[in-house]
Amino acid sequence: MTIWLRNNKHGHKVVDDFEPVFYLEGDVPETLERSGFKVRKVKKKVAPGTGPYRSLFEISPGRTMDPRSYVSAVDFFEGYGKREFYDVDLMLEHRYMVEKDISPMTLVEWDGGWKKVGDRYEMDPTLPDLRTVELDVVVGGRRSLNSPMDHIVFNDEVIDGTEEDMIKKLGSRLKRYDPDVVITQGGDTFLLPYLYYRSELLDIPLVLGREPSMHLPREGRSHESYGRVIYRPEPQMLRGRIHIDSNASFMYSQSGWEGLVEVSRLANIPLQKMARYSPGRAVDCMEIEHALRDGYVIPWKKNMVEDIKTLDHLLKADRGGITYVPEVGIHRDVVKLDFASMYPSIIVRYNISPDTMGCDCGNDRVVPGLGYSICREKKGLIPRAIEPVLERRRIYKSRSCGNDGYARKAQALKWLLVTCFGYTGYKKARFSKIEVHESITAYGRETLLKAADIAMDMGYEVIHGIVDSLWLKGDIHGISELLARVEYATGVELEHEGTYGWVCFSADKQDRKIGVPTRYFGVLDGEPEVKGLYLKRHDTPPYFKNVQREMIGALGEKGEINEDVFKVVKRAMIELREENVSYDDLTFTKKFSGKRGLSYGRAAYERYRDAGIEVKPGQMVKYVIKGAGKKRAEERVITPYDDDDPYDRKAYETYLFRVAEEITSPFGIWREDIERIVKKVSP
Repeated sequence: MTIWLRNNKHGHKVVDDFEPVFYLEGDVPETLERSGFKVRKVKKKVAPGTGPYRSLFEISPGRTMDPRSYVSAVDFFEGYGKREFYDVDLMLEHRYMVEKDISPMTLVEWDGGWKKVGDRYEMDPTLPDLRTVELDVVVGGRRSLNSPMDHIVFNDEVIDGTEEDMIKKLGSRLKRYDPDVVITQGGDTFLLPYLYYRSELLDIPLVLGREPSMHLPREGRSHESYGRVIYRPEPQMLRGRIHIDSNASFMYSQSGWEGLVEVSRLANIPLQKMARYSPGRAVDCMEIEHALRDGYVIPWKKNMVEDIKTLDHLLKADRGGITYVPEVGIHRDVVKLDFASMYPSIIVRYNISPDTMGCDCGNDRVVPGLGYSICREKKGLIPRAIEPVLERRRIYKSRSCGNDGYARKAQALKWLLVTCFGYTGYKKARFSKIEVHESITAYGRETLLKAADIAMDMGYEVIHGIVDSLWLKGDIHGISELLARVEYATGVELEHEGTYGWVCFSADKQDRKIGVPTRYFGVLDGEPEVKGLYLKRHDTPPYFKNVQREMIGALGEKGEINEDVFKVVKRAMIELREENVSYDDLTFTKKFSGKRGLSYGRAAYERYRDAGIEVKPGQMVKYVIKGAGKKRAEERVITPYDDDDPYDRKAYETYLFRVAEEITSPFGIWREDIERIVKKVSP
């Protein structure tokens, strides 16, 4: 293993021998021992909740290899059903740090062996003063490998000249400045592959890390998950430096540097990899670490199946969270209450985990409405992994007022807590079990119902409720007593998020009498709050986001419908008709699904392809509507690579009224009413 250490001055490289083993249950293939693998018989505990010790074969390859490649071959040629494999696909860097008891971004000493000095669980750890550089490349023409380089941006410095000069200057800047962290926008998808390609084309050596690395051109991967197509670009890793592509890093984009470091330390995942991983991967590694430290081995392919259920039981179990459907319209002086990390808190409080389900020790509790038994004595794997995260987030939130660093750490941990619940029911997660997921939601329903009953007993009216939140109308002075009663009754902390001066719930598009629980807007503690509207969607063109923003502003502090609201719509309608809106403001940004048909996304993809720009399923495409009723791609949309043809004014006007209706529907004013009113008002 190669490890890079950083002292107060420089980065240092350390190489340490590491011989990971994996395990096999069943007969040993003859090819294994002929290949020079070391084999010995041992007794091990398999994954938590699957029984006592088993006799396994411990296998040491004796040379550098990826165990997955060997096991996959055995699976293909000899059949997986004959054997079971363990510890095959664990991330080697993560496993190394668990075995050596070290963590990323944590103080250590090295003298041929490791000595842990710092504690990865410190709330305010000592971190080195890392040197960071922001790198960008501006291309002359379309963004393709064959387009010439215009200039390079190195922090605030513009590097220009011939391409040869620019590449040489970049190399010398990196060598002289010696950064620890390189931050890019699109470094994985284009920028770094482009730099490598241009340098090789000109036969000029370019080393972006502290050591040269292989940079074979590899395409990213597209995959579908729960109906969504996701594109993962091929990571561009640097040796001896940390490369963060802010466009490809969920954790960095959501919680900044502080949040990324926090999760990397807790999950024991190298920072450069954690920047590209999902919160779910971090949760997975945290649970694996607890299992490894408990002496368990981890199955390669999980064979845990769902328990047999009657149809009646399935209907009771598969219900998710509770929702009180809000009444369409405007509500004033409404208190918003949120349970603090409800589902993770339930996991910890009720000790819900695959290894605690089906307890027969005699000291168990029964899940309400489902009849599952959960052990009270043995602390489960998932609660042990999640409890420190809950506590840390609570502390960070209490310190976050006026401190952006703590706020970003709290935000990062929020994503871990959100994910840990979903992973309990995710079929591909290592420690998932659908009965665990069902038990958590059962306790969640009971918790919200108890809170609502207590509130109504105290004279409050429930305006709305969904999963872990309640909107109440009543005596604001009694909120503290309500919070205390609910926490005593449920064991889960309920927080007062704020008070709305007014809040509006929009109507369902199919049934105007039904409110949409996740689509509302209002003024919370003097500040606008918007959820689920076009204004909050990533694919809404900027122009229409601004229309909704102005309409909400025109409602004023009291939330009253007035002529100014419709003047906003009238002015927008005129600007659209007179073509006084820029293409940038009318651009839709949507994810290309890869599906065939007449969608605008498909048409945009075809226009990109005609322009020589390759788009993979899961990547974003940008387009302006040119002809809503047309079938041919060139007649349907305009992309950034096309000529400036006129946009479809009628299509955008239709879209405008749809956007406006979200704001006016709580007041009983629908699209047909908006069109009639707008004709009468002056712009």
